[in-house]
Amino acid sequence: MKISIFSACPELFDGGTGYQDAVRCSADFTAAFNRVKRLGGQGIELAMCDPADFDRKALATAIDETGMTISMLGNYYWCTALGMNMLSPDERVARKSVDMFKQAIEIGAPYGIPAGLGMLRGSAPDGGHGGFGHTLAYYEDKFVEIMKEVADHAEKVKGFFCVEPQTRFSTNMYNNSRQALKLLERVGSDRFKITLDLKQMYVEEDIYQALVACRGVMYNLHFMDADTLAPCHSAGILDFAGIIELLSAIDYDGWIVMPAIVAKQDTERTQDSAIRQSVEYIGGLIERFRK
Repeated sequence: MKISIFSACPELFDGGTGYQDAVRCSADFTAAFNRVKRLGGQGIELAMCDPADFDRKALATAIDETGMTISMLGNYYWCTALGMNMLSPDERVARKSVDMFKQAIEIGAPYGIPAGLGMLRGSAPDGGHGGFGHTLAYYEDKFVEIMKEVADHAEKVKGFFCVEPQTRFSTNMYNNSRQALKLLERVGSDRFKITLDLKQMYVEEDIYQALVACRGVMYNLHFMDADTLAPCHSAGILDFAGIIELLSAIDYDGWIVMPAIVAKQDTERTQDSAIRQSVEYIGGLIERFRK
């Protein structure tokens, strides 16, 4: 298992949209890579900017110079600031959202970095209860077709992507691991993996059953407490030791992705302390249960 820390593009971090609990990623990536590396991590999960503005050359240079990498390219900024949504009733927005996601897959492909799909997929408009003349099943079928198109593109560029189940408070589609696995089965592509999130799973399903069910197709795991705090000590709501023990038992060798702080603060000193504590604590559990 490898440890990654949430990071945000300057546009998102400075925009006050909920990513102040992340490492602010400099425009050239190097500072964020070196900072996390100094604190014991092996990568960052980047909430990226608009792919049209993404500096691919700077990423290549930073990876080469630091030996670090990005565990996943996220797109929370696209949803909150740019209004992107794959299932938007506005077909222009829906089309652009899909095309931007394809671009993210292309950016990550040369380095084995997946694009992550969470809120960008959107929800069935009007809850899928017929307000637009369609049922929830209609939008689920529509999303499967979108994912098949995305998977074909991923195959073409030799990249891949991950879909993350989100709670019912965020979307009315694909809220748990069982539904995500069904989606993966319907799409039928090995370019498609799953991201799980302990906070989301705590709301929707049994965490241990979900982890076992996703064995072999789970690429990364968002590792935070049920109240979103970083796992920097053993006094949280979730049993981190039990979760790491199970991950080791099912031979999980993917990414453990953690937030940067333990409270609603954004000073670098507070972040550094929390990151170091989290990495040491979770890293110690990984070593403890290593086979």
